[in-house]
Amino acid sequence: DALAASRYGKDVSDTEVRAIMAAEVEKVLTHVAMPLELDLSHKPHVILVVGVNGTGKTTTIGKLAAKLTDGGLSVMLAAGDTFRAAAIEQLKIWGE
Repeated sequence: DALAASRYGKDVSDTEVRAIMAAEVEKVLTHVAMPLELDLSHKPHVILVVGVNGTGKTTTIGKLAAKLTDGGLSVMLAAGDTFRAAAIEQLKIWGE
């Protein structure tokens, strides 16, 4: 709506579209964004990551694992991707 309201009938560059879309996504996510806090008195912790194909789940899992490991925690990674054969190999690389 923001893009249509401000740019309808005008030539819009790719850069403008990306900037407007990024601002809209940020606006939506601001209300639900919160830091991940783990209660270290209870173990183990299970973090389930779900989403549609190609959205960066495996990359995010790798980054999250690195952050937790850097914080002194032990991490176990498990691939549950039933449609993408390379998921396990990608997760192994991120785990290293």
